Amino acid sequence: MRERKVLLGVILALVVMVLMAKNTSRNNNPNVSINTYKIDSTEIIAQQQEQKRIEDSIIRVESFKDSIKLIKYYTSNPNSVGGVDCNIVWKNNTKRTIKYMRFGVVAVNGVDDPVTCRIRDRYITYVRVTGPIKSKTTDGWNTYWENIWYNHSIKKMKIHSYEIEFMDGEKVEVML
Repeated sequence: MRERKVLLGVILALVVMVLMAKNTSRNNNPNVSINTYKIDSTEIIAQQQEQKRIEDSIIRVESFKDSIKLIKYYTSNPNSVGGVDCNIVWKNNTKRTIKYMRFGVVAVNGVDDPVTCRIRDRYITYVRVTGPIKSKTTDGWNTYWENIWYNHSIKKMKIHSYEIEFMDGEKVEVML
């Protein structure tokens, strides 16, 4: 909410500066036409509409932050070659059925630094659940993704983001 107020303040300040600059240039140059000002006001209106679209998107994503409940997530101990499994138990708190659920997960070492996979050389790995996962249903008990990382220093994992795809095709991504 605070970021939105700061962003609106910055946009308002930019609009005021643009209008002041136009007034100054108009006063110094009598050949500047009204049409130039109309084009700029059209641009300002377009910027305001884009800002409104961004705000609506932020509000929409915020409304989905509690759409799932993370019950438990953890890694296995590295196997003999450093392979580490990923486990996520979660609950669908929406009133809709989920078609697919995609988690962005990051492995971390003992001091919470992100760890790359020695084979895939990336920090964020995406794992996917195939539904349907009905409303108020818990998923993930007795399931895991096997050897999604290879690194002996992995101690645990963090969930970076998740993307929900509902049965009607609507997708929502939430960054944590």
